[in-house]
Amino acid sequence: MRSAHVPDIGPCFARLTWIGKNSRAAAARFAFAGTLSEVNHVRAAVVRELRVARGGGTFYHRSGGSQDGWPHESEEVTDLARYDMEKKVNDALLHNPADSKRRLKARVARWFGDCFYACGRDGPPAELAYQGRCYRLARVLKHDFLAATCLYEAAPGADGPVRVIGKIGRCGHFCFFPLAWLGRLVTRKEVRQLQRCAGIEQVPHLLERLRPNIYVYEYIEGASLGEKPELPRDFFENLLAVLQQIHTRRLVHFDLHKPGNILLGKDGQAYIIDFQLSLYIPDRLLVSKRLSAALRRRLQAYDIYHLYKHKRRRLPAELTERERALSTRIGPLLRLHRLIAKPYKLVRRPCLRYLRAKGILKDTQETRACPETDPARWARK
Repeated sequence: MRSAHVPDIGPCFARLTWIGKNSRAAAARFAFAGTLSEVNHVRAAVVRELRVARGGGTFYHRSGGSQDGWPHESEEVTDLARYDMEKKVNDALLHNPADSKRRLKARVARWFGDCFYACGRDGPPAELAYQGRCYRLARVLKHDFLAATCLYEAAPGADGPVRVIGKIGRCGHFCFFPLAWLGRLVTRKEVRQLQRCAGIEQVPHLLERLRPNIYVYEYIEGASLGEKPELPRDFFENLLAVLQQIHTRRLVHFDLHKPGNILLGKDGQAYIIDFQLSLYIPDRLLVSKRLSAALRRRLQAYDIYHLYKHKRRRLPAELTERERALSTRIGPLLRLHRLIAKPYKLVRRPCLRYLRAKGILKDTQETRACPETDPARWARK
């Protein structure tokens, strides 16, 4: 019999203790809790907590009850705290060490995946201050290992541009190896290249370097070649004129093989963006002006090759015989590049596919994703 001084504690455990008595899943969950002594320890802790909540008292099981001191399944459950206690006991008794291990692996995988992005787990800054105005993050255009390129918008009505592009160089580590210095170095280099291109209308106009690893430039409204817009017939002639102006500043772009770095502006003009990998070759780089100029021409031919390659793919009817020959001419530098890049891609693409399958790298639908880190673009056809 139950003592007259016993508060109505036991019934609240009746349904929980014997929930799913004949259920295989429930039995498996109790097995996850460990040994019987561990289970009893958890039960005793819950009883003590309820005892305090009910103002004291002692827990007795009625005579004829179960052998482990817990009530019968048939005992009525009427305790007001049943729902809360069931939740607490479920959380305690159904704890699975295997689940903890899986959660730990998932956390490590997410941490490792964040190392592939320039801004890490926190992502690009939500706000930037430029000329006394607050610009809020509107869209992440690209987020790769070296930098994040983002569109920022300000409230209309005030002075200054409504939209700007903020480029944030790498500010985090890669698996605890510090790389913030690399982000500052890349930002400094790109800012100097844009300064050298001052006066060229079809190149982004530098606005300000806000921090050692962040700068902003004007937003160019339009579509990239990667979006496959309808191109005017003279598009690549205009693009060649822009590229020649860049070359006169002793620069090599080095990244025109990516369609995303060539824009068709809303005004119909051709624009070249992203000078992250560009190279400045001064006249005295190789001591002699003649040798430096010869090296510069060799490397600038790499840009010309990619320009005509895009034209051959997008506007083949407009391609002249000379341009066709230039679009297929593979020089020694390009051969060397392919010799290095081909085995690198053979390793990189399966790795990206694997990291995406494990959820370490994000899909393109997510905010921080970009083609360079999305293995879906390398999926086997």
